[in-house]
Amino acid sequence: WTGAWPDPIWHFWDRYDIRDMTMQGYWEADNPVTVDNDSVKATLYHGKKESIIAVANFGRMDQLCSLDVDPRRLGFAGGCIFSIPGIAGYQREATLASLKHLMVPGGKGYLVVLHARE
Repeated sequence: WTGAWPDPIWHFWDRYDIRDMTMQGYWEADNPVTVDNDSVKATLYHGKKESIIAVANFGRMDQLCSLDVDPRRLGFAGGCIFSIPGIAGYQREATLASLKHLMVPGGKGYLVVLHARE
């Protein structure tokens, strides 16, 4: 526990119904999310219309990376819209045009939401 109240993260998990998602860890070969930087890992929580990527920088230095997502393997044939929702004490809200050139601070990470395009 880092001293910050965990309530905002719990609300995030509830908002996106993480309990109904399937987790695919960064260590699994069949994960449809890949990262081009060995210091950054990405675990996927896959849902029917939305998924979450937990991106973590395991290094001490800030790392630039690109995440590659295969939307067809997620069942998102029309593609994805990416966003970083604001979570108090954890991350600031950001809209992303892509997951290329994502700067992840040392020892930190992001929860990125993928929305299926209709």
